[in-house]
Amino acid sequence: MAQWISPFDNYFIAGPALPAPGRPTGVPSLQRMALILLAIAVIVSGLIAIKPAPALSGTGALEDAPVAPVAETVDVAPAMPEGVQRMAKISHYWPPLGGVNCAQFVGGKCISRMASGLPWEEWVGRAAACPPELPFGATVELPGGEIFYCLDRGSKVVTTAAGELWIDLLLESAPVPYGTVMPVTVRLP
Repeated sequence: MAQWISPFDNYFIAGPALPAPGRPTGVPSLQRMALILLAIAVIVSGLIAIKPAPALSGTGALEDAPVAPVAETVDVAPAMPEGVQRMAKISHYWPPLGGVNCAQFVGGKCISRMASGLPWEEWVGRAAACPPELPFGATVELPGGEIFYCLDRGSKVVTTAAGELWIDLLLESAPVPYGTVMPVTVRLP
């Protein structure tokens, strides 16, 4: 029986290109199938153009083959234009307090990092926990011009049923009463 080998094995899957021992040959893994389907969908959608390889002449020398235009960048950001005004509920968190403010509190000190992997201590007054719809690096500008970077997440930091973003500012003291709703300007990275 022939073994099934994907052209993506050497590029996306760590480990050997052949099926693992004990796995029937000829049966691709779900992960490989998902990657193949994703690649086909991206190519068919036109997000990435395929550049043909140069042709070989009878002597084996490369000849210039016609080349289709290739997209230089692929925009994978969510469909939200820059500088969108949204309504947001504002709160704050202070990791030295422990409890819900810090995931790892040891010996009276918050030792956890933000969800982005960055140390919270270096971002006090500049970072915020934002809903997952805002990627890390997105900014939220408050009405007073203060800018906070979305670098953290939180289990209660979500978009409400009313469409309001919950923004939890990394500050020692609250700038406004807990849950105050205000317009903010959101910019994607």
